[in-house]
Amino acid sequence: MTLTQTLQQLEAAGTAETRKTYARHGVGPNMFSFSYSTFGKLTRAIKRDHALALGLWTSGNHDARVLATMIADLAQATAALLYLQYSVAADALAYDRTLNAVY
Repeated sequence: MTLTQTLQQLEAAGTAETRKTYARHGVGPNMFSFSYSTFGKLTRAIKRDHALALGLWTSGNHDARVLATMIADLAQATAALLYLQYSVAADALAYDRTLNAVY
């Protein structure tokens, strides 16, 4: 499956209801917003594809990045890549904690 095909499938699976839920939980506007059961179907179909995972990650889309973490081959990951992914996840966690403290 190509990057374009995967992003098209992710976009087609998104729903307005799930977008509202994701937004309420602090996900930014770059999202397709679909059920987590869709992630399971896609990961079973794709299995491991490190090149695709890198493409999905660089898209910046929330759902694409989640899928990327599920199909990446950790044996091929570099220290720099893992640090970058950790940094993004840590920023998201800090943002989520701030929202929870405010609300």
